[in-house]
Amino acid sequence: MRAPAVSRLPAAKPLDEALRALEAADVPALVLRDPEPEPEVRFLEVDLLVPKRARRRLRGALEPAGFAALRAWGHGSHLFFLAYSPAERAWLKLDVVTELPGADADAVLAGRQIRAGLPRPAEGVEEALVLIHVLVDKDGQPGRHTERLRQAAGRPPPPPPGFPARLEEQWADAWRAVARSGPGALEPLATPMRRALEGRYAPLRAGGARLARRAYYLRRAVRPAVPSLVVSGADRQRRSSFTDRLVGEIGHPVTRVRQPREGGALEALRLRLMTERARRRHGLPVVVEASARGARWLRDGATVDLDGPGAHPSGPEVAAALWTLWARRLS
Repeated sequence: MRAPAVSRLPAAKPLDEALRALEAADVPALVLRDPEPEPEVRFLEVDLLVPKRARRRLRGALEPAGFAALRAWGHGSHLFFLAYSPAERAWLKLDVVTELPGADADAVLAGRQIRAGLPRPAEGVEEALVLIHVLVDKDGQPGRHTERLRQAAGRPPPPPPGFPARLEEQWADAWRAVARSGPGALEPLATPMRRALEGRYAPLRAGGARLARRAYYLRRAVRPAVPSLVVSGADRQRRSSFTDRLVGEIGHPVTRVRQPREGGALEALRLRLMTERARRRHGLPVVVEASARGARWLRDGATVDLDGPGAHPSGPEVAAALWTLWARRLS
């Protein structure tokens, strides 16, 4: 399966700027797997590998290029960064790792190659890393990597650099299972491989990650990190049609909240509670359709007043406003 050319991806400009910024900061980086745009929205998530020694330099390199650091409690060595490109009306999320299970990250970086305009692992190494990713991170469920693994099973690649020699028989078994029964046969092999690669302290690390994630969810319940946008107006149908268009133009996945009924203070309070619950549960920007009274109870985000004077903002303008609010909350 050929990787998509970088110029054909949504958010190609911030991805190029991120790679240039890392290169200027003397941080070698590579794209671990084929970037996968989110369907029906202009949102791209890219997995990057960088050296462990460069971890502390990432924020200083990427923030001037327009990226904000997302919170990553309970995600091990992962770091997340988010950017918005007004020119492309597209969002880019970077999932940056400094370690690879079953592989020497520095050796993988040393062998990187440019393919389809992006720095990638060497031929064969990339397919090997996809197999480990499916076994260790995806519990043996290949998902979008199914066709990639099926093609690679015809000529199975050797283990990646740094793979433990004691596990080479399990490595061969995994590729034989893919060749014989397809990538769906990896599920029974996932837990033994993960335990063998992560070692005796894997349960302790997993428990620590769960505690960190719960602490993050508790903190998010107190102060949600996501912004909200309120579309206010007296005409319910007009609010709905405007929000339909706006959500399509924003380009980022959002959670949408509609005021159930027009009414007094009780309905406005109910809308406020629905909005806060949506922000805490999904971690996505929230777009709220509200009456003028309901909008007065939602003052901590941006507001589009359809009954006010002047032209209403376009989707890209609203997306830029959301990005500004989000970056401020994340800082």
